[in-house]
Amino acid sequence: MTTTSNRQPEGTPAGGQFAPSVHAEAAGIVLSTPEPEAIQAEECDECGDEKETSGTCLSCQCSECGESLSDGEGWDGLCGNCADAKEGESQQIFDMSLTDADGETVEFSVNRIDDGHYEVEDDEGDGVLEFYHNGDEEDHLSIQEAAVEELNKAGHQVSDE
Repeated sequence: MTTTSNRQPEGTPAGGQFAPSVHAEAAGIVLSTPEPEAIQAEECDECGDEKETSGTCLSCQCSECGESLSDGEGWDGLCGNCADAKEGESQQIFDMSLTDADGETVEFSVNRIDDGHYEVEDDEGDGVLEFYHNGDEEDHLSIQEAAVEELNKAGHQVSDE
């Protein structure tokens, strides 16, 4: 059995007493929009810029967890906890023995932080510097050359000879 529903022209109110219909606003009611200068953006607790959430703006929040960066313990947009966790994720890819300006052998290791981002550590495991290298991640020779170049720019005066 086929049933057909009643149809009416588009835009015609339907549905009984609660159907939408055109009507005028109530007498004495005026709707207005506040002036733009009346809307005050709240300021970030850290830097004074407009805040997004939780008292700080996005540039003062950890990009990983949203915590404040005010403790000064983090790096690269991460709070101290997230930076420590990320640092623990770095992967040592090779060690290198270099010669310093006095002819002494100095040991460094190179860690991969993420794609094209590396860290050089001294023989005590302390981070000396970070650098970027846009080459083959398996080409350790070119990564070592880039690391030596960055170490020299930072004043370490080393060579791989």
